[in-house]
Amino acid sequence: TRDNQILTNLDKQMGIDIKLTEEFDFSWNNRNDVNLITGASNAGQAIIIKLTLEKGDLKNHPEIGVDLNVGEKLKDPYELKEEIIRSLSQDSRFEKVEQVNFRVDGNQVKIDMKLKLKSSAVPIPITIQ
Repeated sequence: TRDNQILTNLDKQMGIDIKLTEEFDFSWNNRNDVNLITGASNAGQAIIIKLTLEKGDLKNHPEIGVDLNVGEKLKDPYELKEEIIRSLSQDSRFEKVEQVNFRVDGNQVKIDMKLKLKSSAVPIPITIQ
């Protein structure tokens, strides 16, 4: 848990995990202990992991992964959309991926999606660049 803070119901529903750095290493605090991540931040970290893992990388969850990495050529958009929906749908925190769209902005591809959390009636818009 976070130091001196109580987790909200949403934090509990979104779970607690080890916080990772941008390089996917454990994040350490000044007490030489791993940092934890909770709530919406944890759900966001899970989305990033699921989109960057190659399908089959997780031995116990071979259906998770999209293999969407920076600097690589974009896959067929229809196939990529299906892989994103499949991978995120495996996570019990997410009720439904309601929309996945791609936008090209110069040499960047942006992914816009609406993801419905099980604990929320309103889909959350997410943009990944």
